[in-house]
Amino acid sequence: MCIAIANGNLKTLSNKLHFFPQMERNETKCDYCGVSYLTLYENHQLQSQLAQLEAELQEWKETAQREKAQLEARELNRLEQERELQAQAEVREKTTREELEKSVRLQYVWQGLGFKENHLFHNISFSFTFFYNYH
Repeated sequence: MCIAIANGNLKTLSNKLHFFPQMERNETKCDYCGVSYLTLYENHQLQSQLAQLEAELQEWKETAQREKAQLEARELNRLEQERELQAQAEVREKTTREELEKSVRLQYVWQGLGFKENHLFHNISFSFTFFYNYH
């Protein structure tokens, strides 16, 4: 890099470029490094533009990282909700199965009681009939 630019003489350099077409050949180059003022100025402009683009690229990268993190967080949240729903469905299924089994057991108990009741009623009827017929 030219010492003139490094020392902050860029404003002087840009002022000289305004008169560049009217300058003598020996006035169009830097006294320190011998490079054309136009080349130095364009180089500085390109370096400034590069720095700006690099900063912009960094912003895009940070934005992409934030969005990726948000997407991952949403995906984890979705998976967690899915697991919770699955667990709730399993609990409902288990509860329904237990209630159905309980209902079936109660039906068997009632049917058994009904059989015993019918048997008991039949025995009592038989006893009354026997008692009235023979007494």
